[in-house]
Amino acid sequence: MFYVGAFAAEFAFASATAAFGDEAVTPDAPAFPAIHVSPGDSRTYELHDDVTADLKRTLGFRVKKATDAEIETRETFVRRGTRGNCRIPPCKPFANTSRRTRLERSRRLAAIVFARVGMTGDSGNSGRLRLPLSEGRRGMSIMGRFAFAAAFVFAGAYSAVADDAAQPKDATPPANTKIEVARGDRWTYEVRDDVTDELKNIVDFAVTDITESEIDTRVRYTNAVTSAESTAVQVFDPKWRLKDNGSNIFRPGVEETGIPSDIKVGKTWSYSYDSSRINPPSHFKFVGNGKVESWEHVAVANGLAYDAFKIVYTAAVTPVVNNRKFELKIELWYAPAANRYVKRRYESRQNGKLLDASLETLRNYSRRDN
Repeated sequence: MFYVGAFAAEFAFASATAAFGDEAVTPDAPAFPAIHVSPGDSRTYELHDDVTADLKRTLGFRVKKATDAEIETRETFVRRGTRGNCRIPPCKPFANTSRRTRLERSRRLAAIVFARVGMTGDSGNSGRLRLPLSEGRRGMSIMGRFAFAAAFVFAGAYSAVADDAAQPKDATPPANTKIEVARGDRWTYEVRDDVTDELKNIVDFAVTDITESEIDTRVRYTNAVTSAESTAVQVFDPKWRLKDNGSNIFRPGVEETGIPSDIKVGKTWSYSYDSSRINPPSHFKFVGNGKVESWEHVAVANGLAYDAFKIVYTAAVTPVVNNRKFELKIELWYAPAANRYVKRRYESRQNGKLLDASLETLRNYSRRDN
């Protein structure tokens, strides 16, 4: 969301020569820049995610009344299902209102002030307010609307899950599989309970940075039942093996999220990695085996389908706590065309009994244009 504190609103009206600190305004400069508005003036803006370039929403403003003391506007936008009027004193806004009311109104005020003086700015959540989509005088119709990223869209996504063993369109798998990702690359998955088929979460991965040894991602989780959202940073190695998920550190990395260096059908290998958590402290070791079983054509969600390597992982966890042996099995379909897995089935067992089972399927894959 594009939230700016009240101080930003007052600063926007201040002289262009004034700084955030205690610098004095140049004597020859006016106390406030000249703002010429008339009833009916309007502006419409786009708010974009500055990582993925996705359009998040549009904001529309129309002047209702302008006097020497204040500018009254009509905001046409959707925020938590509401619309509202906002009265703007150019100096000391909302001095007679409660602190909470001032805060809420100043957030609206800041957005309107930026629109009024033609400024653009970045939000604290990596958003960008772009130049106006439209501007007009009296009589122009403005519609403000949200255009949410795919991670927050739940309506109307149909699922097409076909036979996993279907023949790939390209019968010969690539001899050299190189993962090439860039900032803004994005994968959105739906996660279902693999026992009940209940939709549990929507998970959105966006690449934020790449180095020779790491792929940094911003991960957004949306609970399918409560719509509660959370964001985390996850760090992977260049082969998509998870190294850090914000609460646990994995060394050298979680094998079951990535692919082997020289992937080819029939390849088998053994692996191990350590999982450490600081609070509460814990340390476990995972020991397992991997096999690239086949090269398949796999259908996922939204009519998407890819040629993919099917990789099967089996692992056990030590130490065994309270005589409870923990084992897991993961089936992962890695598609070179998507630069990541497009389907992942997870199963964990405790003393041979099924503990948890989930299925991730790709809902959307996109690359940033610029």
